[in-house]
Amino acid sequence: MDFGVTDEQAGAAMDALNKILEDRGQSTGAVILGGRDLSDDQITPLVINDTLHKITGRWYYVGDTKTKAWKDPSAWHAAYWYFVADYLKERFGKDWCLSSEQSLLFNAADGRIPRQLAIRTPQADTHVVDLPWGYELLVVHSDLPEKVEYERRFGLRLYPLETAILAVSPGFYQMNPMEARTCLGLLPGRKGIAEAAIAGGYHIGAGRLVGGLISVGNELLAEAILSSLRNSCFDVNVCDPFLGSVKIGPDSCAIATRIRLMWMRMRPAVISEMPDDFLRTSWSPSKVKERMDDVFQDDAAASLAMEGYDVKENLIRAVAGGEWEYGTLCKEAEETDVAVTIGYHEAFRQVQTDILDSMTGGRGPEHLHHRILDWHERLMKPLEQHGLNDGEIPHDYRQCEGFIRGSEHIPVWWINVPFAMMALSGLLIQEDNAFVRAVLGLFFIDYIRPVRTGSGLFARLYMNSQLLAGGYPWTVIPANEARAFEESLEKARVTGEISDLARKIAWHSLNSFVAPKLNGEDPEQD
Repeated sequence: MDFGVTDEQAGAAMDALNKILEDRGQSTGAVILGGRDLSDDQITPLVINDTLHKITGRWYYVGDTKTKAWKDPSAWHAAYWYFVADYLKERFGKDWCLSSEQSLLFNAADGRIPRQLAIRTPQADTHVVDLPWGYELLVVHSDLPEKVEYERRFGLRLYPLETAILAVSPGFYQMNPMEARTCLGLLPGRKGIAEAAIAGGYHIGAGRLVGGLISVGNELLAEAILSSLRNSCFDVNVCDPFLGSVKIGPDSCAIATRIRLMWMRMRPAVISEMPDDFLRTSWSPSKVKERMDDVFQDDAAASLAMEGYDVKENLIRAVAGGEWEYGTLCKEAEETDVAVTIGYHEAFRQVQTDILDSMTGGRGPEHLHHRILDWHERLMKPLEQHGLNDGEIPHDYRQCEGFIRGSEHIPVWWINVPFAMMALSGLLIQEDNAFVRAVLGLFFIDYIRPVRTGSGLFARLYMNSQLLAGGYPWTVIPANEARAFEESLEKARVTGEISDLARKIAWHSLNSFVAPKLNGEDPEQD
């Protein structure tokens, strides 16, 4: 190797790193504390070969050697919250917490990684810590709330929910209305809120909190809090902190409330991008089977490529033809690519069966999201049979963190995936517009990432099942449009703006009527 590092030194350094990751039960995305876990002789080779990347001081994160961290911040995004918790714990022990606003954003299941994260601590002067990719920590010298809560997912220290809502500025409600409403829906009983307001002297904050509860439809809790405060001679001037009322119910799970609020916000934008009705058709079961048979090879090539697999046309053709021998295919392609192609073919056929069942007397197409775990089992079966599934459970929601390559969005905590899918299920079943189900079903399945392998595949399969139900054709997102499609998904994940994604799906769907193989033109330039 260059820089005077021998292959022997590089190998020894990699062995030391792998031992640390094994001890922690982590793979990539783990934060490495260089001064504590690795010596300089071990760090240097790992930095040179782009395995370790500096965060600040002697802190490093493990890069993604497949995508190269200087081009793709995925590994940093995966490491971000672990680094924040470990770094602040080492510097300040227990004398720190996220700011009130950042605590609310985190409690609201906001999956975005903040460009600037505000931290409160009495142990340091106010200063900024520069981090990779333009991120930074703003360390603010200030007292902590009387009580600080510890969260289990990453080990962060947060403001208690009720104190944070009382303490935030009025701008938080208007700049982050979805997060504010989500947190209001999580509030416990009146006693703790009233006590926190009185103890902190939050006269104005209590007025906003009570007004906010009325705005989201929880008048009973609002009246109970107001009564408790006035009985304690605590003056409160009630005001609605939002620009408009949105009724939600109380919920113990933030992600369920968030998904319902996102759906309410996104649905009108999706409807505005719907293709014209006159282009729709009524698909007979035989036509659906014929169309899916015809489109499988193009669909598999494009969809597997979007998931990062290098699958050649001859492999897909052989698997689709049904006359193949596993060992022979593995001589011509990587074994993982062979197994996942076989698995996708099986999953695709199961989707076809489920769609035809819904058209011939089974449960309606709006229920097809319930079949995702069965599709996942079909996809994973060849990987499991040949020891390539890396311990993933093939018929269950993911049991670990899930990250999206290149995304600033952190998917739902795996413990909350069942609650997220339950909330999504209720919305899909109640939705009578197939195009809305197609677009928002795709988006939320991708947003939640219910399974570790193939969530993107199943999001597109569900999308197509609903397009067919609405009279649109099976729609393939071609490989040369994959990047633009992913950018529209990322925009929706991070900003909540769904119009670009809906427009692209509509455009590709309409062009599927006239051209089995799409020309890949940008729909926004058409």
